Amino acid sequence: MMRYPLTLLLCALLVVVSGCDPREHPDVRREQKDELLIYSGMTMIKPLLELAKIMESEHDCVVRVTYGGTGHIAKSVRVNQIGDIFFPGENSYIHALQNDGLATDVVTVGVNQAALYVQRGNPLHISASLQELAEPGYHVVLGNELSGAIGRETKIMLSDAGLYDDAIENVLYMATDSKGLAQAIRHQDADLVINWKAVAFLPENKYVMEALELPETVAPKHPLQMALLSYSQHAALARAFLELARSERGQTIFRDYGFADGS
Repeated sequence: MMRYPLTLLLCALLVVVSGCDPREHPDVRREQKDELLIYSGMTMIKPLLELAKIMESEHDCVVRVTYGGTGHIAKSVRVNQIGDIFFPGENSYIHALQNDGLATDVVTVGVNQAALYVQRGNPLHISASLQELAEPGYHVVLGNELSGAIGRETKIMLSDAGLYDDAIENVLYMATDSKGLAQAIRHQDADLVINWKAVAFLPENKYVMEALELPETVAPKHPLQMALLSYSQHAALARAFLELARSERGQTIFRDYGFADGS
């Protein structure tokens, strides 16, 4: 997959990728194909790009995805007022946009749930308990609540358990998003992080880390949702993408990446 600079003004912290390669399709720019712009949280990028390929093939369009920490992309959606679909890691961001009239059609495409992550094999014998995050003997990295959905979820979970202040005092550093948290485990910076369960399904992660699942009373399941942006210039095409995402084909892709209930 090649990456391309987007001609629109977007947040410098975000990354833009496209489902098509102009070297394989030299006529893309000449034909002025309809173009969808999707804002996505970091964790969902791989299934989203699979859907983008299908969409481009079946609708003769171009699908571009800008992704990063959900907090950052939510700001871009509000500031830029350009694009078609918003796909955050946690649906409270969609509710906020709906309240402001910036998001309309919403579809549920899967489930997101947080878990504790440790090094593969759990060499330190860490238990599946939030209390472990406050233990000074462990190297802990947590997500930043301002930049990523997992950071927001982490603060809520730890605050509900009365552990937030103790855990923050024990943190080596704050990661901006789920990718940064996964890197903290892969690079052995951290013994313990909180991240989305779906992270364990990514090929680069499955052999170097493992998830310690938490009960749903501690780590609730959240509907994973996409929304049509009210200022979309290609609303019909965007709705077709939403339908694809929630179709059986789309659900199969999301299940493969760990976003299904019971994954």
